[in-house]
Amino acid sequence: MALRAVYFDLDGTLLDDDQRVPAALFPAIARAQARGLKIGIATGRRATTTLPYAEAICVDAPCVLFNGARVTTADLVTPLFHTTLPRVSSLRVIKRVLQMEMYVGAYVDERLLIDPRMPEPRSATASAALSARETVDLLGLEKAPVKLLFIDEPERLLELRTALVSERLIPPGAHLVRSNPRFLELLPDGVNKATGLWRCAAHLGIDASEILCFGDDENDREMLEVCGLGIAMSHAPPSVKEAADRVIAREDIAAVLDDLTQAI
Repeated sequence: MALRAVYFDLDGTLLDDDQRVPAALFPAIARAQARGLKIGIATGRRATTTLPYAEAICVDAPCVLFNGARVTTADLVTPLFHTTLPRVSSLRVIKRVLQMEMYVGAYVDERLLIDPRMPEPRSATASAALSARETVDLLGLEKAPVKLLFIDEPERLLELRTALVSERLIPPGAHLVRSNPRFLELLPDGVNKATGLWRCAAHLGIDASEILCFGDDENDREMLEVCGLGIAMSHAPPSVKEAADRVIAREDIAAVLDDLTQAI
């Protein structure tokens, strides 16, 4: 298999538990680039919180943001694709989530908006995800959000998923996906990391079968299925491991990347 690009999920994959890129990955990524591979990121994050990591690993390929709702150039500035959820349907979902007293964040462009009626997040992971947030009346949103993020314990998120589906509150074509055990996201029609990866590949003039991808959660599953070589982390859910070609420990990413790129 000819590899021409490598894409990393961030949280739970490229980043360690302290939200840092492990030191061993920097030289491995540099060696991959020296052999001609392009390096990109495919994440559920926005550009603001992705940029420090993109700069650290010297990203030189288009990137997938918001789990595919936005694709940008390597500098994360120029959009190559962008879509949003329907505004009115999003407001109905937000109203139901607030009734359940759960945490919801609405991403409008690069702004993360939360509602003053919500309780404080219950975990350090949630607090980190909600950095650089703005407090507004979410039921008064005048612009369509790129995505909605719900944060709670896994059992509560399952209750929310069931309620939104059974009460038919999910907009046509939109879908729910888990991006972390405590994160559930509502994404626009036709959006996932696989569609984002296809758009990145087209911009690079290559095929998705020439891309190596690393991921670890439900929102990575489609990407790992369509790429040339999909590698899941050992802590990934069973459905993600089944979609991948290989399963490795997160600590082994650098060694595996070196093994694969040395053959180029």
